[in-house]
Amino acid sequence: MTALRTAADVTIRSAGAPDAAHVAALLTQLVGTDVSADAAAARLAALSATGHDGVFLAERNGTPLGLVALHWGPQIHRTPLTARIVSLVVTEAARGQGVGAMLLDHCETIARAQGCGVMELTSDAGRTDAHRFYRRHGYDGSSIRFRKQLA
Repeated sequence: MTALRTAADVTIRSAGAPDAAHVAALLTQLVGTDVSADAAAARLAALSATGHDGVFLAERNGTPLGLVALHWGPQIHRTPLTARIVSLVVTEAARGQGVGAMLLDHCETIARAQGCGVMELTSDAGRTDAHRFYRRHGYDGSSIRFRKQLA
């Protein structure tokens, strides 16, 4: 997906293989452990192959400010299609400048265009600042996520 959106001096565009180092740096900030450029490149390629995903970078003058990854598709328990933000991170230096809101809006626009009726995301229980951000943008805490590490 090659969607491009610009507001003021921030541009949102699709991320691809040439962006692997930037994607790796942003993912490292999100997950708190090092993500290599090679790992980021492999993940970008795998997501691109699905056709139901998009990874987007927000940047100013070529400098990455944030990243969002979006997935959409059918769910057995819900119609119409569901969209899910699976990763969203804004650099610490760019927080509070509207970059996260632009990334959310970008995903919501794509989700609507794909026919999705629901947008969902999960956020680590300890990320209270992120929870306030999502609530300010109309998201509510509607469920509890459970997970089990398999490896």
